[in-house]
Amino acid sequence: GLRTLKAHLPDAKIPTQVVFQNTLFNSSAFCTENEIGIGLDQYLGKKSPTVQSLPPEPYYDWMKESFDRTYLERDAILSWVITHILPEVSGNLAEEMIYYGKALYITEAAFPTFEKNIIMRYNKSDYKWANDNEYSLWKYLVDENALFKTDERMLSNMVKEGPFTPGLPEKGPDRLGQFLGWKMVRNYMQKTKLSVQELITVPYNEILQKY
Repeated sequence: GLRTLKAHLPDAKIPTQVVFQNTLFNSSAFCTENEIGIGLDQYLGKKSPTVQSLPPEPYYDWMKESFDRTYLERDAILSWVITHILPEVSGNLAEEMIYYGKALYITEAAFPTFEKNIIMRYNKSDYKWANDNEYSLWKYLVDENALFKTDERMLSNMVKEGPFTPGLPEKGPDRLGQFLGWKMVRNYMQKTKLSVQELITVPYNEILQKY
């Protein structure tokens, strides 16, 4: 993961160490200036007696489902990319989606052999649902003129973790805005053949126009 990331981004900042700890279910992966912290408690698995003993509120079933060891490496790299490699954005929905799309694409580049659903942090059925409904999701956002809105609720609904993505005509998995942003970036990179390093500075509207 980190070695492959360094190969793609030779000038990027790379963590000096990875620290494993018990965060009392407060954090999965997080970054300091030079380290990646991993909350091992959040990767025990939903069948773990410790996880099963957590109260149903605020530890909802969908959260317990996410406490899966499969996603540990993915979470670590994505956390580092968002914290130290990609500049923050504060714009409309399309810009926010493509920001996450870039982060996911870079994470995918670090783990080229990982199943795509792992990169998206979906189970296989949720990943299939997202792929099957990609066009209808895109059409909905266009019809609602949502792509250039900066409404905080819309932004949160489309990119934040939860049991599902609120506000859509059909109930699908959470973070569908991130998923669509990733598909936009993958489409752009297939057409342009740019390097991962070059992708970082590509304006979001250029990626949007090629989708």
